[in-house]
Amino acid sequence: MLWNLSAGMTDLPHKPTLFIDRNSGGRLFREILAKADIKLVLHDEVFRDPKTTDETWVKEIGLRRWIAITCDARTMKSPLFLSALKRSAARVFILEAMNGASAEGKAKCIIDAYDKIVEISRRDPPMFWRFNKQGKPTCIDFRHTLGLLRRSGKATGII
Repeated sequence: MLWNLSAGMTDLPHKPTLFIDRNSGGRLFREILAKADIKLVLHDEVFRDPKTTDETWVKEIGLRRWIAITCDARTMKSPLFLSALKRSAARVFILEAMNGASAEGKAKCIIDAYDKIVEISRRDPPMFWRFNKQGKPTCIDFRHTLGLLRRSGKATGII
C-alpha cells in the first residue's frame, strides 16, 4: 500500500463535495452522479469566466475543502499550477480514463474511483494523485516535480 491513512487524518466531511474541472459532460453527467449520491460542483457553476486559470480554482477548492477531479494531465508539469497547489489545502485527482469518454463514461470513472478518492483524501492536504485507466491510484510527488522545473529554469518567477 502506498499510503498510511492513520497519519494526518483531516476533518473532511463524510460525503465530501467533488469539484469537477471543465469539460465534465454536463447535465447527464450530473444526473448520473447525483443518482450515485455523490455531491458535486461543476467548474462553470463557481467560475463563470471561461478564462479562469487552474491556479485560481486550486486555491478556492482547498479553501472550500472540496476534492478536485480533472482529466487534464498538463497540470502535472505546470509550474504555475504546482506552485499554487503547494501553497493551498487542495486535494486534486487526475482520472485518466475520463479523457475522451462520454458523459456516462466519465461518470462511471468517478463512481468507480469515488470510495478510494475519499479514503485517500482523509490525509492532510495538499495532495495530488493520478488514477490510471485501470483505476490504480498513484501519488504524484508534485513538490519534487516543481523543484525539477525550478532547477531547469522552466519555473521562473514562481514562488
